[in-house]
Amino acid sequence: MLKHSTNLATTPDKTTAEPAPDAAPGRYRYSVKAFAQPSILSKVLEVFAIRSLVPVRVSSRMSELAPGELRIEVEVGGLEPGAAEHLRARIEQFPDVRSVRLLGL
Repeated sequence: MLKHSTNLATTPDKTTAEPAPDAAPGRYRYSVKAFAQPSILSKVLEVFAIRSLVPVRVSSRMSELAPGELRIEVEVGGLEPGAAEHLRARIEQFPDVRSVRLLGL
């Protein structure tokens, strides 16, 4: 069963989930919507690799509703809430990324 974050702040193109500051390390899912560019999947995964994190699950697919959009899901465990948010912000900085949602599981 998925738990959802209750503190969502929305900007025009980016979505941020703010985990509770006293939460223990846990598993997070990053849902990324990006323009379908050949290198975007490797750029997103590199954010985790640089920190020696091996994702529990990774999937990507072209959106059927938004032509030219790639949807990427990355699930990672063992992260402190602040670190999870930091990684979300790093992914969000890529020019081809349209939005990033961070969900605590």
